[in-house]
Amino acid sequence: MKDRLSRRDLLALAATSGAALALPRWARAAEAAPAKKKLLILGGTRFLGVALVEAALAKGWELTLFNRGKSNPGLFKGRPLEEIHGDRNVADDVKKLAGRKWDAVIDTSGYFPRQVRSAAEVLAGNVGQYVFISSISVYASPMKAGMDESAAVARLAAGTDVDAIKDIGEGNYGALKLLCEEAAEKAMPGKALNIRPGYIVGDRDGSDRFTYWPVRVRKGGEVLVPGSPTDPLQFIDVRDLGDWTIRMVESGTNGVFNATGPKEKLSMGPFLETCRKETGSKATFTWAPEEKLKELGLTPEADFPIWVSTKGEEAGIGDVSIARALKAGLTFRPLGETIRSTLAFWDSLSEERRAKMKAGLAPEKEAATLAGAEGKGPGVPRRRRSRRSDGQDGRPRAAGIPLVSVLAIARTFLAPPVLAAGPSDTEVEKAAAGITAASAFQTVEVLAAPRMQGRLSGTEGYVKAADWVVSEVRKAGLRPPEDLREYRQAFTHGLGGVESASLTLLPAEGEKDGKPAEVEVLKDWSPMVNGGSGDVTAEVVFVGYGFDAAAQGRDDYAGVDVKGKVVLVLRGEPETGEWKEHRSTIARTLAAARKGAAGLLLVDSPVTSTNVGISRDLPEAMVSEAFADKLLGGKKLTVAELKKVLSKGGTASFGTGRQVRFAVKGLPWREVTTYNVIAVLPGSDPSVKGEYVVVGAHLDHIGDWPRLNPGADDNASGAATLLEVARAAATLKARPRRSVVFVWFAAEELGLRGAEHFASHPPKGFEKCVAMLNLDMLGAGNGLYVAGGENFPEIRAAMEASRDRFAPGFGLKAGKIRGEGRADHAPFFEKGIHAVSLFGSGGEHHGYHSPEDTVYFVTPKTMETGGRTVLGAALALAEGRP
Repeated sequence: MKDRLSRRDLLALAATSGAALALPRWARAAEAAPAKKKLLILGGTRFLGVALVEAALAKGWELTLFNRGKSNPGLFKGRPLEEIHGDRNVADDVKKLAGRKWDAVIDTSGYFPRQVRSAAEVLAGNVGQYVFISSISVYASPMKAGMDESAAVARLAAGTDVDAIKDIGEGNYGALKLLCEEAAEKAMPGKALNIRPGYIVGDRDGSDRFTYWPVRVRKGGEVLVPGSPTDPLQFIDVRDLGDWTIRMVESGTNGVFNATGPKEKLSMGPFLETCRKETGSKATFTWAPEEKLKELGLTPEADFPIWVSTKGEEAGIGDVSIARALKAGLTFRPLGETIRSTLAFWDSLSEERRAKMKAGLAPEKEAATLAGAEGKGPGVPRRRRSRRSDGQDGRPRAAGIPLVSVLAIARTFLAPPVLAAGPSDTEVEKAAAGITAASAFQTVEVLAAPRMQGRLSGTEGYVKAADWVVSEVRKAGLRPPEDLREYRQAFTHGLGGVESASLTLLPAEGEKDGKPAEVEVLKDWSPMVNGGSGDVTAEVVFVGYGFDAAAQGRDDYAGVDVKGKVVLVLRGEPETGEWKEHRSTIARTLAAARKGAAGLLLVDSPVTSTNVGISRDLPEAMVSEAFADKLLGGKKLTVAELKKVLSKGGTASFGTGRQVRFAVKGLPWREVTTYNVIAVLPGSDPSVKGEYVVVGAHLDHIGDWPRLNPGADDNASGAATLLEVARAAATLKARPRRSVVFVWFAAEELGLRGAEHFASHPPKGFEKCVAMLNLDMLGAGNGLYVAGGENFPEIRAAMEASRDRFAPGFGLKAGKIRGEGRADHAPFFEKGIHAVSLFGSGGEHHGYHSPEDTVYFVTPKTMETGGRTVLGAALALAEGRP
């Protein structure tokens, strides 16, 4: 093999280093298949081969391996399989397979068509399917993003003597793999399955290509990274490829399939963030342009494995369409699991082996390059270093000062501005006039349309909604953050779902003629969409708030045995004390699981909830007070009475004497990538560079279970109002001193995940958030309720001044934030940032978290007047000096 390989060859070898040395395990399954399949694997003792063997054995298939017996001898000693030793390049050895019958053969080690031809010709007539592990390198240059199986393929030059080729040299790898595919198809017409993976990664990966990144990030310090955080990235966990290959054999599927991943698009930034999260590292990332790296003598293809340049003839190799494979059942485990298994394998290697990583930038070379950025060498520009900003303190201090106009608050807080006075009242008035009810309502119609599928974060519907918002802020002329060129801040989260669910109230003891009563979904109960699965028939035990906080003097489980029982828990917390660590749904779920409960019912509104649970075998649901009162009736108690006792610090825990059957069948838990959408109105004053005001709204909703949930009020109304405010701000010629950052948050309905991610990882250059205004459900009413307005008088004053100027008579009420944060202001508030949530008030929020939350119940005028009020307040806060 030549010393230098092309990007395509490197990627191909990432597949073949596992595919060639690890043979796919497989099984042949016809429609009326026998109980056990007979499978032949050419190889099977390294990487992908091991994954295939394990998957086939798990199905109880009869398995034969054909290999030289030199790699990992004794690996399968004692396992129920047969090994035939031989070299596939030796004709007499291949003949050892003649006359034997198998349902299928999987070939992961074919590099040259003569190898595939010799095996296929011997096996033809004796096997039902030939599975060949190929490569996406078969595609011809230029390789374009989104290319599928119909894209042009690479060919050797005319007249080339193929059988004379002895080396997988530069430029011929993909063409040879294609000829291997054709050899299989020719020998067994209509019975060939050609799988084209990209990088295969994970457990037993001996190439170190993928491994380099989690190992390097875990080490910490400053990490040199090529290109941009948005550069696309594709790879597939070896176990996912192995399992799917077996399923394809089981179903008897043939044809050609690209097989890489993940399902949702991934880029370098989110990948490295996940590495950092999984390793607990405090590493920082310095992003260097590809051209600069080449100037410094670095080879991006060799020094930065699995990264794919977005330029040149092979730019599309990191963004290949896998739509066909997805339709054929290809699935993916969470990225974090792949990172963990990779590190576990790496840590199991000898110290000598770990001292010689086969891929990636050598530590001394990285250090020398980075040192140059500090003036000690050639270096790279410090342009895009991503970092965490935990524990920010951006609190405006002044409060309660009389105001005479929308920007009077800014001028009261301010000494004379360093550069300019910011936008004038007249300019702000003109911008505010551009916020209209009609325009806001049109946006609600777009976001609540059926094609958005309920905008559940991590799904195709949410991506459509977010992409639409990106197109609109780009049209408005707002900038993205410097390190997020496409306006998208990606992160990952878990996602489950519900396939089926039921809750049945069983007759009370001694009840005459009592019959089981099905509890109606969305009337008296609803399962938590991301809760666990289970089927339990048991007594319901009331456990107060469900706090397991003995160290703080409160244990709601004291004196009751809940093992195998269903616990009934009230939302809320005592009026005194600090219960931050115990009040979330997740904390209550964990407490129930620790105590051995078999199910959890949370007394709240009986609506669809997508809040993320933790225990995958503990079903969770929300139930109405009316249904909870039925459960408590035998004790002659009501929820209202218990709330009075619990809120004052009292406790109440007891068996209700009522039994339920509670069953939830959940969808497979998976990790998905989603993103916040971020647009920026840059500030004008260098002396406060890095300070900013956030105006945000969650874009996501709860999806389409049990029916489509349009989410018009919650929160298409807030997202639409935010877009109106952003468009208006973009028209200003004079800018406020500080930047205003507009954020459409993902995963609010999954537990404020998007807001948490932004608050902990603000974009590059945004160092101090001085205020945060969150817009949530502005689709109904004749005024605004400012949750947190009593906490932060300067925000309330700014809101009142803006309201008085733009919407006299528009209602404005303020309340105090305390306890469990259930809106996107909470992650900012908990970091000491002055943050409030704004809700429409004075009207009915019809159909909350139900299919009835449609555009027909939205009041557009609330979005118009609310939007104008928010615009003036945000500009005043951005202009002011704490």
